[in-house]
Amino acid sequence: MAYGYTIFCDDIRQEVGGKTSYIGVYRQTMFVSGEFPIVLPKIAMGFSYIQPVSAELGEVEIQIWFPGDADDQPSARGMLPYNKDQQIPLPDGAEQSDDTVCRMEGIIIFAPLILRGEGKIKVRAKRGDEITKLGTLFVRRAPD
Repeated sequence: MAYGYTIFCDDIRQEVGGKTSYIGVYRQTMFVSGEFPIVLPKIAMGFSYIQPVSAELGEVEIQIWFPGDADDQPSARGMLPYNKDQQIPLPDGAEQSDDTVCRMEGIIIFAPLILRGEGKIKVRAKRGDEITKLGTLFVRRAPD
């Protein structure tokens, strides 16, 4: 069974030494000031899709919905191709087991982003007929 997550934030930076910095991470809700539509200068999403190595591997489509999108029409989509040649080998002495997983990761940045109203930003992964929820961020108008 596949699973995953998304980190919603203001920016993502690739650092020296293989580190990744997530700047301005949102928790469950993003509060915005002003009236809709609102223009955000930037929003970044770092997502991970994880599945057992024992499962059939293949391309994964990432789908992103913003508040106001129709259920069948995400605002953005892109493919996460799986390349078996890029698979990271297990460390010496480690054995593959039923809980050995394959992780596919990606970063997407929208700059600028227009939010039409309150609602949810949703990230989903589609592999074949299977949909995996990778995360939801609620967008709310900040209390006065």
